[in-house]
Amino acid sequence: MKQFHHFRFHADSPGVCFVKRTADDEEVAFNILTTTTHAVPRDRPVALQPAGLDNKLYRQIRQYCQEDTRDVMCPHPSVPEGSSTASLKRCWSDSVSDTSVESVVENLRGRGRSRGCGSSHTKPKRGRGHPV
Repeated sequence: MKQFHHFRFHADSPGVCFVKRTADDEEVAFNILTTTTHAVPRDRPVALQPAGLDNKLYRQIRQYCQEDTRDVMCPHPSVPEGSSTASLKRCWSDSVSDTSVESVVENLRGRGRSRGCGSSHTKPKRGRGHPV
Protein backbone atom coordinates (compact mmCIF):
# COMPACT_ATOMS: atom_id res chain seq x y z
CA MET A 1 0.00 0.00 0.00
CA LYS A 2 2.95 2.35 0.54
CA GLN A 3 3.68 2.39 -3.18
CA PHE A 4 0.30 3.94 -4.04
CA HIS A 5 -0.34 7.68 -3.91
CA HIS A 6 -3.93 8.00 -5.12
CA PHE A 7 -6.80 6.47 -3.13
CA ARG A 8 -10.52 6.50 -3.89
CA PHE A 9 -13.56 5.04 -2.13
CA HIS A 10 -17.08 4.75 -3.50
CA ALA A 11 -20.44 4.12 -1.82
CA ASP A 12 -21.36 1.51 -4.44
CA SER A 13 -18.37 -0.64 -3.38
CA PRO A 14 -18.19 -0.62 0.43
CA GLY A 15 -14.97 -2.08 1.80
CA VAL A 16 -13.10 -1.61 -1.47
CA CYS A 17 -10.28 0.89 -1.95
CA PHE A 18 -9.33 1.90 -5.50
CA VAL A 19 -5.64 2.83 -5.76
CA LYS A 20 -3.19 4.19 -8.34
CA ARG A 21 0.57 4.77 -8.22
CA THR A 22 0.33 7.94 -10.30
CA ALA A 23 -2.59 9.99 -11.55
CA ASP A 24 -2.27 8.49 -15.05
CA ASP A 25 -2.05 4.83 -13.97
CA GLU A 26 -4.90 2.36 -14.13
CA GLU A 27 -6.87 1.80 -10.92
CA VAL A 28 -6.47 -1.38 -8.90
CA ALA A 29 -9.19 -2.45 -6.44
CA PHE A 30 -8.25 -3.73 -2.97
CA ASN A 31 -10.67 -5.24 -0.49
CA ILE A 32 -9.73 -3.64 2.84
CA LEU A 33 -12.15 -5.64 4.99
CA THR A 34 -10.50 -8.40 7.00
CA THR A 35 -13.50 -10.73 6.79
CA THR A 36 -16.58 -10.86 4.64
CA THR A 37 -18.80 -11.85 7.57
CA HIS A 38 -18.83 -8.28 8.86
CA ALA A 39 -20.34 -6.73 5.78
CA VAL A 40 -20.86 -3.00 5.67
CA PRO A 41 -24.59 -2.17 5.94
CA ARG A 42 -26.04 -0.51 2.85
CA ASP A 43 -28.74 1.42 4.73
CA ARG A 44 -27.89 4.77 6.22
CA PRO A 45 -28.43 5.18 9.96
CA VAL A 46 -31.36 7.21 11.21
CA ALA A 47 -30.46 10.85 11.82
CA LEU A 48 -30.75 11.75 15.50
CA GLN A 49 -31.89 15.19 16.58
CA PRO A 50 -30.22 16.24 19.86
CA ALA A 51 -32.81 16.65 22.59
CA GLY A 52 -33.27 20.26 23.58
CA LEU A 53 -31.84 21.71 20.39
CA ASP A 54 -35.25 22.25 18.80
CA ASN A 55 -36.39 24.15 21.91
CA LYS A 56 -33.32 26.39 21.83
CA LEU A 57 -33.71 27.05 18.10
CA TYR A 58 -37.38 27.91 18.56
CA ARG A 59 -36.79 30.22 21.55
CA GLN A 60 -33.53 31.96 20.60
CA ILE A 61 -32.90 31.69 16.85
CA ARG A 62 -36.35 31.74 15.22
CA GLN A 63 -36.72 35.51 15.56
CA TYR A 64 -33.67 36.06 13.33
CA CYS A 65 -34.90 33.82 10.49
CA GLN A 66 -36.83 35.13 7.51
CA GLU A 67 -40.60 34.73 7.75
CA ASP A 68 -40.82 32.14 4.98
CA THR A 69 -38.02 29.94 6.44
CA ARG A 70 -38.93 30.00 10.14
CA ASP A 71 -41.02 26.83 10.03
CA VAL A 72 -38.27 24.95 8.20
CA MET A 73 -35.22 26.21 10.13
CA CYS A 74 -36.73 26.50 13.62
CA PRO A 75 -40.02 24.57 13.80
CA HIS A 76 -42.18 24.34 16.89
CA PRO A 77 -40.58 21.76 19.24
CA SER A 78 -42.14 18.32 19.15
CA VAL A 79 -41.10 17.59 22.76
CA PRO A 80 -42.03 19.96 25.61
CA GLU A 81 -39.08 21.78 27.15
CA GLY A 82 -39.41 20.31 30.64
CA SER A 83 -39.56 16.65 29.58
CA SER A 84 -36.71 14.27 30.35
CA THR A 85 -35.81 13.70 26.70
CA ALA A 86 -35.60 17.40 25.94
CA SER A 87 -33.47 18.43 28.89
CA LEU A 88 -29.75 18.36 28.26
CA LYS A 89 -26.98 19.74 30.34
CA ARG A 90 -26.32 23.27 29.24
CA CYS A 91 -23.13 24.31 27.61
CA TRP A 92 -20.34 25.42 29.95
CA SER A 93 -20.73 29.02 28.90
CA ASP A 94 -24.49 28.95 29.57
CA SER A 95 -24.24 27.39 33.02
CA VAL A 96 -21.34 29.41 34.43
CA SER A 97 -22.06 32.88 35.76
CA ASP A 98 -20.13 35.90 34.50
CA THR A 99 -18.58 36.53 37.92
CA SER A 100 -17.08 33.04 38.10
CA VAL A 101 -15.69 33.41 34.57
CA GLU A 102 -14.12 36.73 35.58
CA SER A 103 -12.52 35.12 38.63
CA VAL A 104 -11.05 32.34 36.49
CA VAL A 105 -9.66 34.90 34.04
CA GLU A 106 -8.29 36.98 36.93
CA ASN A 107 -6.50 33.91 38.33
CA LEU A 108 -4.94 33.20 34.94
CA ARG A 109 -3.50 36.68 34.66
CA GLY A 110 -0.04 36.97 36.00
CA ARG A 111 1.23 33.77 34.49
CA GLY A 112 4.66 34.37 33.12
CA ARG A 113 5.63 37.01 35.65
CA SER A 114 9.13 36.75 37.09
CA ARG A 115 10.15 34.64 34.12
CA GLY A 116 11.68 37.38 32.05
CA CYS A 117 8.45 38.22 30.25
CA GLY A 118 8.55 41.99 30.31
CA SER A 119 9.65 42.47 33.89
CA SER A 120 12.27 45.13 34.52
CA HIS A 121 14.63 42.97 36.61
CA THR A 122 15.75 40.67 33.80
CA LYS A 123 19.39 40.39 32.86
CA PRO A 124 20.43 42.22 29.70
CA LYS A 125 20.98 39.91 26.77
CA ARG A 126 24.54 39.57 25.60
CA GLY A 127 25.68 39.12 22.06
CA ARG A 128 26.71 35.81 20.65
CA GLY A 129 30.10 34.50 21.72
CA HIS A 130 30.22 36.35 25.05
CA PRO A 131 30.29 34.28 28.24
CA VAL A 132 27.22 34.45 30.43
